Amino acid sequence: MTGPWLQNSGTCAWPEDTALVFVSGDELEVVEVPTLEPLPPQASLDVKMSLRAPAAYGSYTGVWQLQYGDGQRFGDDLKVACVVGPTLTPRPTPTPTASPTPEVSPTPVQPLWMSIPGLAWCDDSKTKGQVTWGYGGGPSDEYHFFYNRLSPDYELPGPYQDFTGFPKVDFYFTTSGPITWPVPENCCPGDNGRYVSPDGSYEIVWYHVWLPANQCPAQR
Repeated sequence: MTGPWLQNSGTCAWPEDTALVFVSGDELEVVEVPTLEPLPPQASLDVKMSLRAPAAYGSYTGVWQLQYGDGQRFGDDLKVACVVGPTLTPRPTPTPTASPTPEVSPTPVQPLWMSIPGLAWCDDSKTKGQVTWGYGGGPSDEYHFFYNRLSPDYELPGPYQDFTGFPKVDFYFTTSGPITWPVPENCCPGDNGRYVSPDGSYEIVWYHVWLPANQCPAQR
């Protein structure tokens, strides 16, 4: 540690055996104490000494003084104070890392599905009504809906159809992904099923339904 500037304010030089000695208070372990040369009157010097702090946390103060001969002390008391506490370790600066490129998952990720079309409502006389169904999944969120046959001429505005006359008998199709027309001849045989294009870009699900008036739900 670095001590204060000491000055010989007397009229004589300090004795040759002048030393810095511990007097009282908390005595710290001495690592190195400087050897003081005779200091001329009015001269000054910077005193540096090495002490080892205790292991226990706390505040420590020791008093030192100049001495010569057989214990003749002189000058003002020199206080050495220190505080032992936890060492604050600076946080390491995080090393920037490249953010991984997120993997783009196709949405939706499950196969295309549609529920069996059913009657959403009928009028009081049960002469007209609406067919509707649920849907989801598929390779794309681009959906199209058809009745009777897979053709742009039979596309519906949504997963529903208003109709007149019972019983209602028809095919209903739900597609996911852009379809290239015309669809292959081997597509969509039978009363229901699911078709996936060779390149997986679109899927088709369909049902053939027969809906009599006695299946009409309760009036809205």
